[in-house]
Amino acid sequence: MNYISEACLISLLWIVHTTFSLYVYINLYAAVLCRIIKKLLGAGGSFVGLQALRQHLTKIPSHIAFILLESCVNYDALASLVIWSLAVGIENISLYDVKGKLKRNQDTLLLAVHHKIKAAHPRASCSITWRPNTELGPLDRTVIVSKNGVMYPDINGNGRIQIKGEDGDGGEVIKLNLCLVSQEDGKKDIVKCAKLLSERTLSGNLAPKEISEDLITRSLKTNQQLTDPGLVVRLGILHSNVDFLPWQLRLSEIHSIDSTTALSIDQFTDVIRKYSRCEQRFGK
Repeated sequence: MNYISEACLISLLWIVHTTFSLYVYINLYAAVLCRIIKKLLGAGGSFVGLQALRQHLTKIPSHIAFILLESCVNYDALASLVIWSLAVGIENISLYDVKGKLKRNQDTLLLAVHHKIKAAHPRASCSITWRPNTELGPLDRTVIVSKNGVMYPDINGNGRIQIKGEDGDGGEVIKLNLCLVSQEDGKKDIVKCAKLLSERTLSGNLAPKEISEDLITRSLKTNQQLTDPGLVVRLGILHSNVDFLPWQLRLSEIHSIDSTTALSIDQFTDVIRKYSRCEQRFGK
């Protein structure tokens, strides 16, 4: 009798789980289909409308981070998110994936960003500070470009890329800080910081009372000299931060975009509007 009861309970739970999963995926694919139809019909938001939206936002994050939760990396969608962020005045952008796929394919990402910038701002020049947060190994692929769009990275892969616009040196210059982060830049970075401060304390170069929040922030290697992201956007249906930088996440607002397939400007503007309307109390 107990066996029959357990079997019935397991069967019931399986049916509930399957039904709910089916409901979620049907909604997801229906939303993707609607976005595709809107694009074909020319409906939905536009880049010009996104630029105009900036004037009506009560606040804009100085730093935005995108967490990749989908199994496949959509480089074109990521490049679009970068350009849309620039359109509303966000110059500091972090792209996070757990396994470091973006760091291993920096050339693909940069090429996608380059094409989007040239399409959105053909006359303007762009200065990109490229921060992959990685130490280059002999087999790593990084981006080395010629003088027409130049980056010669340092030992950590950091560099500055200049993309010339049609107006040349005398035209508008768009500035962008683009950071690539992965799981190793989060908890492991905190552990390294803790070891460093412990060694300094044991050697007598640092008093325990001198250890402060500001000192820890300055001692962390990841995204140095950048403000913490005010807005974190999860890309995918999974409601998880997948080990995103815990120290930098303390005061961030977190929102989601369910899928990057057929990504639309409306999905991005919905998130930006929600952030703009949110009143942050910082624990008060």
